[in-house]
Amino acid sequence: MAVTKEVKNILNLPERTTNHYLLADRKKGGCGIPSTATDCDFYLVDTAFKLLTSRDEDVAVAALGQLRRTVRHRIHRAPTDGDLSSYLSGCMEGEFATSSNALSNTWTQARKASSRQEVTWTFTNGSPTIAFADDVLTATSRTSVLRKFHLSFKEAETEKLIAQPSQGKVMECVSLAQESSHFITGGLYTRFADWRFIHKARLNVTQLHGSKPWISGRQRKCRKCGQWDETLPHVLNHCKSYSAAWQMRHNAIVRRIKTAVAFKGTILSENQAVGHSSNVRPDLVATVGNTLFI
Repeated sequence: MAVTKEVKNILNLPERTTNHYLLADRKKGGCGIPSTATDCDFYLVDTAFKLLTSRDEDVAVAALGQLRRTVRHRIHRAPTDGDLSSYLSGCMEGEFATSSNALSNTWTQARKASSRQEVTWTFTNGSPTIAFADDVLTATSRTSVLRKFHLSFKEAETEKLIAQPSQGKVMECVSLAQESSHFITGGLYTRFADWRFIHKARLNVTQLHGSKPWISGRQRKCRKCGQWDETLPHVLNHCKSYSAAWQMRHNAIVRRIKTAVAFKGTILSENQAVGHSSNVRPDLVATVGNTLFI
């Protein structure tokens, strides 16, 4: 909890921010911060699986023997493949519900970790297979277990983030393009002021009245115009009290486009009416090669 709180402080986010934003895939708009508790479980399962599927036959046989002794101690009889599968999958029914292991070892820890992460084990003639989410891994995939675990975890956290009724609205769009989150790792073209604002804006946890789900009615109205709910889209794009800011933002975008076009094309007109009786005034009319852009 202390680490999570500190990370949220670095991102300038309030405590009510969903933790899924911190854990979600960086390519889909999340921060991609590893979960130490979840990673610990992944490594415990990975260690057990790699021991049982070791290319060194002596290691694999010794590991399977230790696992059988651990399960025998739990159920007080020689275990079958089904017993090994149930044990490592974290089963708490039948014989496993009325007994316990006196000592902790690699297999008891892997059992607990598998239960927490919903990993299912299957043994066939002493050879294990593990399944989680939509993946099924056999001994031939032993080197990709951790990678699959991490990918599955990040995908699940991203889906949970997008499913958030308020904080996931913008993230659904952000997750469509990897370029939307380029600044998270490198910080390129990002000022400290941008950094303090962007995370709050993405998750709708700004200090605006409309971003506070615990208030309703007139309390949600814009403090400037008092006509509409004070949401971020309203403040940035609709509230007439901020019309000067609209124009500044609009002009800044036009200047950037104009500068870019000038390298390859010709500016024909800027903010000029089309025809003598028309009120239409395109910001820019330019030609690039044989193509006309408005």
